[in-house]
Amino acid sequence: MECEEVTRKRKPCKGHPMKGAKVCYPHSFGKIRNVPWHKNATFHCMLGILGLLGTGATYWSGATRANQEAIMENLAQVPARTAREFGLGRIEREGIALTLRYAYEFDQYLGATNEYGNEDRIIDPGQPIRKRFDPDKGVGFVFGVANGNPGIPFEDVWLQVVLVDEGLEVVSADGWQTQRVNKRYSHYFSRINNTPLNVSGALVVKFPHSGTFLLQCSIEGRGVEPIRIPVKVLLYQ
Repeated sequence: MECEEVTRKRKPCKGHPMKGAKVCYPHSFGKIRNVPWHKNATFHCMLGILGLLGTGATYWSGATRANQEAIMENLAQVPARTAREFGLGRIEREGIALTLRYAYEFDQYLGATNEYGNEDRIIDPGQPIRKRFDPDKGVGFVFGVANGNPGIPFEDVWLQVVLVDEGLEVVSADGWQTQRVNKRYSHYFSRINNTPLNVSGALVVKFPHSGTFLLQCSIEGRGVEPIRIPVKVLLYQ
């Protein structure tokens, strides 16, 4: 296997990628993601600069053994500190959430209203979404995904909804991929930045009677294992 980058002459690089990466050492410079920090030319360059600064500090402050040891200890901690500060492009699960478009249609769920900027809500698994039961109409759910990781895109995202209860009928699934009729539906987002994205169409479900039902939703993507969000639907007479 060869490095996936190209040379300055726009020809494929023939270097061998480092273990745990898809690029060779020279092409790791300037990259943060998908390159182990201890093999990353970017971090090594930073260490070199810090080393020069440390040498200068030793010279001006007096080259005592105590000063040297303190500088070496600080340098030894740089890789861990840098990895934490850069986050290596890592998505934090806590920043990913399931959203409900037009949440005001569900008894003004969590204070949502039909006013611009206040229509949507993040689903709280502890708070059921409520709606008056109508045996002749289906209930439309427009779900979406919010990414609260500033500056870090969430990529290759799959949103899935499983209808747990029996007797439910999906009468419309525009924008969704049907994995199993009346049971499992999914939608793919290639990239979600810090603006929430919702499925283009509603998943319209017809319920057999009033009562409490469960939709088991999950979100997963690059760097994030499935996050399961139970959505309780309370239909009242």
